[in-house]
Amino acid sequence: MPPRSRTRSVATGFSLEGIFQVMFDAAKNSLQQNVRSKWPKIRDLTTASIKDIAQNFIDIKELSDSGAITQEQAKLKISLQKNAFQTMLLTEKGIGLIIVEDALNSALNAVKKVVNTAVGFVLI
Repeated sequence: MPPRSRTRSVATGFSLEGIFQVMFDAAKNSLQQNVRSKWPKIRDLTTASIKDIAQNFIDIKELSDSGAITQEQAKLKISLQKNAFQTMLLTEKGIGLIIVEDALNSALNAVKKVVNTAVGFVLI
């Protein structure tokens, strides 16, 4: 059986493009509400960080299905990605931790159900 494409849907409603877009829209809405004037400067950082997290969800699903990763390892992997997201956005002057956490939580909450269902355990 050939390996799955990173962009192919791995479960109903669970694809890299789908997860990314939902997360990006949620984070963008949150950030624009809180720091509209900063959005043009942080758009690329937000995009890259959300893509990384979305790709990790896809990877975790595949690794979990094959038994190559434990739930604990998966949760640690996502924790590291969440920290990277926060660190990247906090590099922009004038954006505080609460604003960054709100954007991150908005993005994660937007895909929580579909991700947790796809991986078969509470990841988010």
